[in-house]
Amino acid sequence: MINVLVVFDMLRLHGNIAGAVHQTGNQMAFCGYVYKNMEVQGSSFSDDISSIVISEGYARGRVISLLGADYLDNTCLSSGTAGLHFVNSSIMKENDIIDLIASYKVKPLIGIIGFPDFPMENRYYGRAWTGYDVENGQGGQEEDPIVFIAETGVVYHMSRSCTYLCPSINMISAFEKDNIRNEQGEKYYACERCGKGGIQAVLYITMQGNRYHNSLKCSGLKRTIYTVHLSEAGGKGKCSKCG
Repeated sequence: MINVLVVFDMLRLHGNIAGAVHQTGNQMAFCGYVYKNMEVQGSSFSDDISSIVISEGYARGRVISLLGADYLDNTCLSSGTAGLHFVNSSIMKENDIIDLIASYKVKPLIGIIGFPDFPMENRYYGRAWTGYDVENGQGGQEEDPIVFIAETGVVYHMSRSCTYLCPSINMISAFEKDNIRNEQGEKYYACERCGKGGIQAVLYITMQGNRYHNSLKCSGLKRTIYTVHLSEAGGKGKCSKCG
């Protein structure tokens, strides 16, 4: 009966290790960008990161730190922390994949003949956040370059950082709205989406638009942007700023 109850401890251990492995994998994925850029630049610092952060040894130490050595040494984990292994893991190999495999054995509280310690595994599988330069990435051709279009836009953009795609939002008081003009010298009018409930004391505007907004969360302040080939731009004209 005691060993039957230990099964619940095994399941709890399995879940705790799974959470710690997942958290460790995410942290290593963040470090992947730094590691990859240092590697490309040929810096010796990449060796330090490789040995400290982007390694099986770091993953093991991080999992033990998250769960606590005392907890692992006093649970059903065979051999305690010494029984937790990551030797089958693969880190930053093909396609910058981080594949953490935590291997260990669990044991019953009271040894029973014919009931040996049995193996368990937890796994994290993900790609390091090494980034992707969509403007200079693969797939584009000179005769059909990559361009950027907004969901409701009427032009295409050559630069993803064009201010028409990423407008800067300014905060003003309601008393200023009648005296401020946008880049084209136009006055600001109430947004059709968030301006129907009256005017708030604080309003939000962009220098490219001609509407003032009561809410920073208004969809009129946001842009849904698509990356397409020029041939797929649907006959849109060039942006006057970045085209």
